[in-house]
Amino acid sequence: MPWSKIAPTKYSGYDSLAEKIGPLKTMHEQRTQQSESWKLLLDELAYARKTSDKKVISLRYATRLEEREKMSMEQSQFEERRKKLGESDVNSFRLDDGLAAGEAI
Repeated sequence: MPWSKIAPTKYSGYDSLAEKIGPLKTMHEQRTQQSESWKLLLDELAYARKTSDKKVISLRYATRLEEREKMSMEQSQFEERRKKLGESDVNSFRLDDGLAAGEAI
């Protein structure tokens, strides 16, 4: 097979994006400060992290019941906030209550 050569293409390099990133960050911060949906997401993430970071589970039934009721109440508050915003709960995550399958009442 004979040797072939491809002609080089002409292109212009990118300018620095630093000047564009600053205004974009500012617009993002303004938008997130005003967005109740964003605040809800951050609250849900913080609660999920707090729940997943918990390393101790009580063996007392009454304590577990109390914790589960509190968790259910927190999740209800999140759902209520989501409904007020007119958002679907499709993308929300369900928090793990630490119960085994079939253990829930």
